[in-house]
Amino acid sequence: MNKSFGLVFKMPIILMIAFLYLPQFLIAQSLPAADMCVDLRNFYLATLSNSGLNRKLVCADIERVELLYDRVIAISPYSLPQSNLILSNDNRDLGEFNLMYGTISAGVDLNSQSDVRSQEIFLVHEIGHKIFLAALDNRVEFFNRLRSLREAYNNTSKAYFVPIVRRMLTNPNCQLDTECSKHAEIEMTQFQAETGNARSELKSFENDNRTELEAMLGRRGIVHHYTELYGDLVAAIFFDNPDIVTLGFELRGDKTQDCRSFIRELPSPFNNLDPHCSISKLRTNIWSQWVTPRISDKPRLLKSFADILIDDMESNLRNGTPDPDSILLSLERRFEIVK
Repeated sequence: MNKSFGLVFKMPIILMIAFLYLPQFLIAQSLPAADMCVDLRNFYLATLSNSGLNRKLVCADIERVELLYDRVIAISPYSLPQSNLILSNDNRDLGEFNLMYGTISAGVDLNSQSDVRSQEIFLVHEIGHKIFLAALDNRVEFFNRLRSLREAYNNTSKAYFVPIVRRMLTNPNCQLDTECSKHAEIEMTQFQAETGNARSELKSFENDNRTELEAMLGRRGIVHHYTELYGDLVAAIFFDNPDIVTLGFELRGDKTQDCRSFIRELPSPFNNLDPHCSISKLRTNIWSQWVTPRISDKPRLLKSFADILIDDMESNLRNGTPDPDSILLSLERRFEIVK
């Protein structure tokens, strides 16, 4: 399992749709109903993956995530819509965020206190991605159009897919119940029909915007450099600890993530093209010179930080997709870093 965590955008949109919903339907048909959970505060659907060897997760375990989520959104400058949660008992899954649908995933061993603590840190980082996505939705026309498509598809899921899960939660033996399975089949047919238009619109959007999609969200897309910095800052601000993400890795036994800290000095020269660390040379100065004087108003700080990153991203896109060194220089000017 990759030791980094963050955005997932490694397949075409249309394939991602199939990846997201077909497995969920298969899970709902073949696994106990408790492996999917509905009627939550911050998530319209939660999928529990119990493929690991650790203690099995149940729907009641999601309340811990909900309480953490409630505290994070209290410092968010943007309202965050309900999304999908995938929680695994395989603690090698540190965390991922799906930019298309706002899906958050993470893994945890609930029998390990250090594991639970590190997962909280990583979850806040992932929620930070969601906050940054909300900023992009509000500021960038390209993402605003994506938001409309995302909301249409997710609203269809709430209206047609979630009731199927709820039916199976109510009747765990639905497959064996002729009347129940008949209703579930009708509802799935309705879901597939209603999502047909959404799939067509997403495919059209992908075909019409291939160049922009690649520049923003491809494997070397510019968005990754900014959102990884933002996710780590949200975690540092939330926990009032500029070292928190690096400490999260150390709780998992990984001593190689000094570049995720806002206070640790990095070796010189330091060059790391991974988007999680590509802007790390600026972190200590950003924290001491820009964050610390603004720390008393966290929502305002996070909005201002997002605005600076988005301004820089848009400027760099207009001038051609830059390399990490160019992003470093431009952000150094925007944050008015004094060395």
